[in-house]
Amino acid sequence: MNIVVDTNVLAYYWLPGAYTETAIGLRRATDLWYAPKLWRSEFRNVLAGFLRRGDLSLAQAQATMKAAEAALSDCEREVRSTRVLDFVFQSDCSAYDCEFHRLGGSDAPSSGYRGPPPSQRVSSCRRAHG
Repeated sequence: MNIVVDTNVLAYYWLPGAYTETAIGLRRATDLWYAPKLWRSEFRNVLAGFLRRGDLSLAQAQATMKAAEAALSDCEREVRSTRVLDFVFQSDCSAYDCEFHRLGGSDAPSSGYRGPPPSQRVSSCRRAHG
């Protein structure tokens, strides 16, 4: 099974924390993890927080980013802006969140994960943020 993962799941997988074991279990239970290219910027921001708190050295942050980029290099996808904005219009989610949602929907890789129907995605997004 292939799934679309957001940056939180990637951070839990690559960085030590309360949900690391859960993320590792999810990775073992799935074939491929897809993510929009946006994940890189968001993940760098997570690493910035770890750097500023002193939880990682610069060398550790750089090595973590390099490893994550290598692991996801074949699973990054572009998401059509018109589709993201269509979903923004239908939901109360940020454009960032909608990019991940769209990748799990009609912009999903042909052999990859297909998310729930659009009506369920909208309502689940509203529940998550409301």
